[in-house]
Amino acid sequence: MMLSAAIASDDSVSVMFILADTQQEEHASNADESSSLQTVSNASSARAIHIISDVQLKKPNSRPGDKLEKSDENSFQPISEVFPQDLEVPSNSQSVKATLHKLRWKKKKTYCKFCNESVTNFERHLQRNHAECKEVIEFLSFPKRSQERKTIITLLRNSGHFDEFLRGNVLPVYRGNISKSLEYYPCSHCKGVFAKTYLSRHTRKCVIKGITDGLGRKKHLAKSQTLIACSLQRNSNIQKLRVVEEVFNIMKVDEISLVAKTDVLIAQFGENYLKKHKRQQMATVCSNKIRELARFLIQFREITNNSSCSLMDTLNPVFFDTVIECAKKLGGYDPVTKMYRAPSLSTHIGTSLKQSSEILIRLLLKEDASVKCNDKEKKIKEIKRFKDLINSQWTTEIASLAIKNLNEKKWEKPTILPLTRDILKFKEFLITVANRSVATLRENSNNVKAFKELVEASLALTVLYNRRRIGDVQYATLQNYTSNFSTINQEECISALSESEKVLTKHYKRIVTGGKGSRAVVILFPIQIREYIDLIIDTRNKTNYVPDKNPYLFCCPDSLKWVRADTAIRKFALKAKLEQPQHISSNKLRKQIATVMQILNMNKEETEQFAQFMGHTEKTHNEFYKLPQDVYQTAKISKLLIMMDKGTGKKYKGKSLDEIQIDPDTELAELGNSDSEDEAVPTTKDVLLEENLLSNTSPRKENNIAIESTSKKSGGRGRWSAEQKSVVTQYFKGHIKSKKAPKKEECEKLKKLHGLLKDKDWVQIKTLVYNSYR
Repeated sequence: MMLSAAIASDDSVSVMFILADTQQEEHASNADESSSLQTVSNASSARAIHIISDVQLKKPNSRPGDKLEKSDENSFQPISEVFPQDLEVPSNSQSVKATLHKLRWKKKKTYCKFCNESVTNFERHLQRNHAECKEVIEFLSFPKRSQERKTIITLLRNSGHFDEFLRGNVLPVYRGNISKSLEYYPCSHCKGVFAKTYLSRHTRKCVIKGITDGLGRKKHLAKSQTLIACSLQRNSNIQKLRVVEEVFNIMKVDEISLVAKTDVLIAQFGENYLKKHKRQQMATVCSNKIRELARFLIQFREITNNSSCSLMDTLNPVFFDTVIECAKKLGGYDPVTKMYRAPSLSTHIGTSLKQSSEILIRLLLKEDASVKCNDKEKKIKEIKRFKDLINSQWTTEIASLAIKNLNEKKWEKPTILPLTRDILKFKEFLITVANRSVATLRENSNNVKAFKELVEASLALTVLYNRRRIGDVQYATLQNYTSNFSTINQEECISALSESEKVLTKHYKRIVTGGKGSRAVVILFPIQIREYIDLIIDTRNKTNYVPDKNPYLFCCPDSLKWVRADTAIRKFALKAKLEQPQHISSNKLRKQIATVMQILNMNKEETEQFAQFMGHTEKTHNEFYKLPQDVYQTAKISKLLIMMDKGTGKKYKGKSLDEIQIDPDTELAELGNSDSEDEAVPTTKDVLLEENLLSNTSPRKENNIAIESTSKKSGGRGRWSAEQKSVVTQYFKGHIKSKKAPKKEECEKLKKLHGLLKDKDWVQIKTLVYNSYR
């Protein structure tokens, strides 16, 4: 039997074992052991087993993950240098595999966190060299092979490998062939390094996960990136900030978030923003703002070709022109059209930089350890000058054009309200879904899917019924719902109501919750929705899949958070198969009810009460929630223009636009009475066609909002007979030849001469003549 190996000179080595039992090969092997490879030429008389395994032979100063170069087939090493002298030659393929596995793990080394050395037997190294360390004393207190002892050793090993990971040397827990195409992240609990695709699976069985992990959605990659960022900034106090736990751990993992987490000033900016707000949902807004600053910093580094500069370095008047260029590029500014693709982003950057300047001055004055500066007074002067430049030049350079772009995009975008039939169909669908979930929960209260569906349907129904902002409803707490805000002495108040209004006070449950700007917001619950919510509360008390610490009325199972109303409305709108599901949103529903209120003749007190119920001021209601401008300007302002054109303003003295009645056929015909050959006289049919086109492009009539017209209805319409057409064209043949529309008196004179035209008015006659020569 013979064992031969072909060993390449580089780190990547392929070991080939050839087991042959032919007599010729045995004689050849005894005669010359220096030969490296023997070829089995006779397949019928020779039996060979080939097992190929890639083994990484580490050089003394090499690191796992180093680039592997192609093996040199002509370079060989003696077998004694590859394997120890006492290594037994395997006799079969199973023992060969076991020996290779043992050899691979024998060469696997661990980096000690105490002495930063690579060792083979980590446990023995700790006992011999670091027996006085606290962690070593702790694991030595447990018996060998105990689970507590293994856990402590694992944590110490992972800690040393994590330190190497920060230095750029990847030492994953599972070391196969380390691929550069894979991304590696440390576990935020045990600091073990794992492949990105495996990290979530490891976290479910991490040795200390049960101690540190909580409820809710697990964002393992975000926490891992936060751990890296905080470890790279060990001299600063970033890890003690509130923004780390509330914002950093929920951010999307990419280059932008890593820049945001590793920059001290950006982290302080996020911390300062959180101090001004107390609601949990503001963490998402804070994340967006610090990502904007991180994108700005990335853009600044690309322009200046300096990858190591921080946000603090950009706050210098010398770089003001570069800052302007970065802000324009972020906003997608086109110098040819002078338009911004994202104008609001460019304006936000200026505000955020001013706030960052104030924060940096505060940190320098307090001599905060996280901010390093050699000349504090000089840096403060630079920051103040930079802030003055922003205050004086930002409007000219960026904000002026950006705001103009915003205003243009606002009026160019049509205001579309949801269809009334879509709203009714959407409501019926939500009730069907809720009733189905109620039936399922009454049979089996442990059905989590039915519970969540009932919560989502109840939330969508509440938003739909109250026309509320989604935040006003979805953040309502269980305490808000159970608290009673009714007036204790209501006799005098109720006596002032009508009988129908008294019935309504008993039909609805009224709660008060906090809305936008910490303003008190009222939500009304009809009996049907109250039944759904009462079942939700009862199911919460019976089961345990909603944590007791979850304070929200519309709670999310197995989480401490709330159900998102926008997601629920969007999901049900698509399932309901509406004509225009994209128009079903809380914002458009609020505009719809406010627009209908404009049609009603409400006094100032009623308008104020309604505005307060909607959660905004009366000024906001009158400014933003009014009749659509195209309808109002076409139907109302046109009356004023007609009066000015005819000079009949004195006739309507003291009247409002709603009280002025104008005959549309008469006025439109008189306006079209012109000698110009190019002017066309619109017919009643043309006007109606135009109204239909307007209603299609801006659906506010008919199917959306039933707006009563104050103008009179036009007269009866009928088809022209051939005899009637002949009479008219013969009488006005001179007008047709000269392409001149007849006057009112001429049309009335024709009607008196011919009884055939008694069912036609003068406008129709004039229109027929006009259409004959048009």
